[in-house]
Amino acid sequence: CVSVEAGLFGPILVRSWGRIGWRKLRHMEQHFSEEKLPDILNTANHLITRKLRKGYELLDWRAGRVFSPTASDRAAQP
Repeated sequence: CVSVEAGLFGPILVRSWGRIGWRKLRHMEQHFSEEKLPDILNTANHLITRKLRKGYELLDWRAGRVFSPTASDRAAQP
C-alpha cells in the first residue's frame, strides 16, 4: 500500500506491505513541505507502476473491487 498521510509536521509518504495474517511492515518517508507534494505523488506513482509491472493488482478495498490493468495499459506505462 502506498499512501500520503498527514503527519505531525506535515504530509508523509507511507509504504506498507506484508502477508495476509501477518503484521504489516511500514516505511515512512521523511516529512516534506506541501510545495513538494507533486514530487512525492510522482514517487508514489512510480512505486505503484513498478508493482503493476510485476503483476500486482489495484484494490479498492472500500468498494471490494479489483482493478487489473490490461496488457495495453501495462505497455503504455513508462
